[in-house]
Amino acid sequence: MANSWRISALAERHRALGSKLEDWSGMGTAWTYASDLADEHEAIRTRAGLMDVSGLKKVHYVGPHAESLLEYATSRDISKVYPGKSVYATMLNEAGKFVDDCVIYRTGPNAFMVVHGSGNGHEMLVRSAQGRQVAVLFDDDLHDLSLQGPLAVDFLAEHVPGIRELPYFHHMQTKLFERPVMISRTGYTGERGYEIFCKAADAPAIWDGILEKGKGLGIIPCAFTALDWLRVESYLLFFPYDNSEMYPFADQPAGDTLWELGLDFTVSGSSACCSRVTRPPRPATPCGPTASRWA
Repeated sequence: MANSWRISALAERHRALGSKLEDWSGMGTAWTYASDLADEHEAIRTRAGLMDVSGLKKVHYVGPHAESLLEYATSRDISKVYPGKSVYATMLNEAGKFVDDCVIYRTGPNAFMVVHGSGNGHEMLVRSAQGRQVAVLFDDDLHDLSLQGPLAVDFLAEHVPGIRELPYFHHMQTKLFERPVMISRTGYTGERGYEIFCKAADAPAIWDGILEKGKGLGIIPCAFTALDWLRVESYLLFFPYDNSEMYPFADQPAGDTLWELGLDFTVSGSSACCSRVTRPPRPATPCGPTASRWA
């Protein structure tokens, strides 16, 4: 964890489970535990598993220009995202190539939270915010615990009123174990699941509470590599590992369009960036992790 400058409040829990806390996105992350990854994979596919995905970058954009900033910088029509709703979006460079994905949560009329992976979308948004009436707050106190699997809703229903009625890609402000949280019906596993956003100070109690009270349902802690297995099965991509930045074509510069990656569904018809997106010619010899999309 020598290169990590962000610290999870659950670091000691991960170490106790056998993790060495490898760096991801600047945070020491539990890539593996001492347990069998196949058991963790099975738990999320058949019951539920709990993961710490706090390494995701969580950034608040607040102010009268927040909507126009996100409208310009992402592939989505942000005006359609109302408070309590979220949307999966992509970000492009000036060549129309994919550089980051994110989930955009509208938390108020002029307030959004954007959750990024490892791309450079955050840096792009910060640059674009210059001169606009929008405040940018990188929120590393906020932790993200992901409870994924078919029994996740059954567990949460015992503790969170109304959770069964929460639609896909919606979120709610509520309490879990008497601690304030925002629960979002999102995840990156292909299963029904929920992300629980909480204060760093509350993360250990919520983590312990879910594992203790969910033991009867078979809920277990799951490492980041289990998430890797699950997302690959569901064709959910990580940047840059599943892109030509990592596996470039020999005769082409690095960079992928949304159509090459199967992410064209993220483009809203009225999005400001649609004019920057052009469909490429089909490559003659596909290779690398995107090859199956051309088969």
